[in-house]
Amino acid sequence: MTLTDADNGTSVTVRPGEHVAIHLTENPTTGFQWVLEQGDEKILELLDSAYVRAAGSGLGSGGQRVLTCKARHSGTVLLRLKLWRAWEVDTSVMKRFEVTIHVTN
Repeated sequence: MTLTDADNGTSVTVRPGEHVAIHLTENPTTGFQWVLEQGDEKILELLDSAYVRAAGSGLGSGGQRVLTCKARHSGTVLLRLKLWRAWEVDTSVMKRFEVTIHVTN
């Protein structure tokens, strides 16, 4: 399952073993980066977080942060991410992304 900015505030259902990929717009040259703020690794494990530059874009252009998770066990988890500059702490949070994920057999 793939989620994007448009899925902010929604609720989705997956089965144990399925992967969830979250694609969020990011431009790391600004210093802002999407990071996981809240989750539950017992239910939904974060496997990878990678920046993917937009195809054909030049240096300094934006792209997407792709976070890949795997559903582990049945349950419900609120997955919350924040777009921030880590060295400026929470005062720098520019945007948040939340999705409720139900893992059911």
